[in-house]
Amino acid sequence: MGCSTRDFEYFFGVRVRASNVRTFLRRATSIVRRDPDRFLKHISGVIHVGANTGQERHLYQQHDVRVLWIEPIPEVFDILMANIRCYPSQCALQGLVTDKDDEPYEFHVS
Repeated sequence: MGCSTRDFEYFFGVRVRASNVRTFLRRATSIVRRDPDRFLKHISGVIHVGANTGQERHLYQQHDVRVLWIEPIPEVFDILMANIRCYPSQCALQGLVTDKDDEPYEFHVS
């Protein structure tokens, strides 16, 4: 199903037409600058890849968003698990998401 020239998409409550994509991008950027977490009001769940220690857990909880955290580094994963323990709608998997299965991956952590 392709995009029609009439209605491109609805985003942030703005109807986007192919003829006004630049206007749409300018408005969307303005909205995101004012309230970058606005999208959280309109979703029910997040898959957060590269979870780290779950710094956004409070924000997700405020918006009643279910979260699946994915974090590959064992030491960081342990901290993540401790941090989300009191959030019943949040769970974590220790794993790595890449474009290739069963291949070694070298982390460059700074």
